[in-house]
Amino acid sequence: MKSLRNKILSAKILVVDDSHSMRKLLRAMIEAADYKNVSESDNGPDAILRIEKGECDLLVTDWKMDPMDGLELSKRVRAMSNLKLATMPIILVSAFCDKELVAKARDYGINEVMAKPVAAKVIQAKVETLLTVPTNFVRAPEYKGPDRRRHRQGYDGQEKRRPNPPAVMEVIG
Repeated sequence: MKSLRNKILSAKILVVDDSHSMRKLLRAMIEAADYKNVSESDNGPDAILRIEKGECDLLVTDWKMDPMDGLELSKRVRAMSNLKLATMPIILVSAFCDKELVAKARDYGINEVMAKPVAAKVIQAKVETLLTVPTNFVRAPEYKGPDRRRHRQGYDGQEKRRPNPPAVMEVIG
């Protein structure tokens, strides 16, 4: 039986970037941490096909690409009917990391946003965390992605919510 560490290092990681040199660099950084199954795609539509074939457990994508950018790619992944695929971790890498992009990426269900240039140790740590730390996932009409509620603190005030509200979201995890 595989050890947990070997199972994690065998995860299928797909790097999507329209820049050949950036794809190679990101792949090399991830493989330097002993990940064995890192593959590449140069565009969103090809990445979707590979994901649908089950060739991906974690997605690392650039933002600005043609014909489909990283946000649209992420949106399509989150909308997939296969729950295993729809809930895979997604890292968005971009040279344009302003507040608006980070907020938009969050709204598209992206787990992590990284600014280029990327440090090898940082991307390696994010990949390992996303593959090892369980994350609840939310599927609601307006949002599909990781649960953003990080702190679960008790509430001492008066309860104002309805006792049996209608189901508007599903938390998976």
